[in-house]
Amino acid sequence: MDEPVPVQPSPFADRGLIGTFPPPYQSQAPSTSIIQNQLQPSKSPQFWDSGIMVVFSAELPPHHTILYRVLIDSLRCRSKVLDDIFGIPPSTQSQTQGTEVNPIALPASITTEKFESFLIGWNEFDDKVAANILNLLDISALLEADGALSYAMSKVVGLNLPAPQLLGLAWRHRAHPQVRDWIEPAVMGLLSTPLQCHNVEQESSIGLAYPIIAKARERIQEARLVLAAIPFQLAPRDILFPECPDELHQYCEKSWLFFWYQNITVELIHPTKPPLSYSGLVQLVEKTKFENLQEGCKSRTMERMKSYHDYPTVPDVFHAAVSDIVQLFNIPHESKCLLSI
Repeated sequence: MDEPVPVQPSPFADRGLIGTFPPPYQSQAPSTSIIQNQLQPSKSPQFWDSGIMVVFSAELPPHHTILYRVLIDSLRCRSKVLDDIFGIPPSTQSQTQGTEVNPIALPASITTEKFESFLIGWNEFDDKVAANILNLLDISALLEADGALSYAMSKVVGLNLPAPQLLGLAWRHRAHPQVRDWIEPAVMGLLSTPLQCHNVEQESSIGLAYPIIAKARERIQEARLVLAAIPFQLAPRDILFPECPDELHQYCEKSWLFFWYQNITVELIHPTKPPLSYSGLVQLVEKTKFENLQEGCKSRTMERMKSYHDYPTVPDVFHAAVSDIVQLFNIPHESKCLLSI
């Protein structure tokens, strides 16, 4: 009788893959500390109001007072000043101040309109209305509310304020880098409008920058007077345009000079008319029909004139005035950390 063949163990048996199984799963009861952590959720430090209310009073001219009852936490998270004030331990504060009976009186500089613009938030009002943005600008700067202040500053240029007022705001808020964006439109407006058109209040808004603006206007006027005396050079004759031979081109030059002194010079030195802008000068030349000026000479001259965007030296004068005012106001540069965000 044949002997039974011994069963060879699987080559994988020693690895527990065949013939061996892990012990049955046994659930383990969680520890007491885990249960406690699950039953006690943590509070969000950013969105957990204490529920403590405070009452402010603001004057509404001429003889009325408005009371405001608001959450302290909502104020502290938006304003550094209010965060410092209400961060004082309760034991050192008056128990009755900040109530309806004894409200916290806001200073006269904080009107009801300004305080309400701060409480409402900048997403709730029309940012095209200048009063809304200017109120938010003043109150957020006073209370050091950085978020509201940054928003208000970004909207100032779009309000198209008078140039003196814009420059006055730049002086008042000169500690903030965003004010740099206000200087160019303010200077452009002041250089394009006669100073006599500004009232006393607007002139006071120009403040220390007045000499810079006055000197820049003088240099621009000098550039206009030079162009009034020395006309813009007519384009030289081009051999590619045979319709204007040498014997005819001299008449082009005479026609051009006659037109310039009879029309452009009068406009540039006129004592009562507003100064002729460079774009106005180009339009005047373009629409004029010359008697003895060949069309090719005129078109080439117009191309040269249109390649400039202002009178000679005026762009340099403008940028120098902007740079001088930025330096005068000592406006800081945007910090590198903000630029990298």
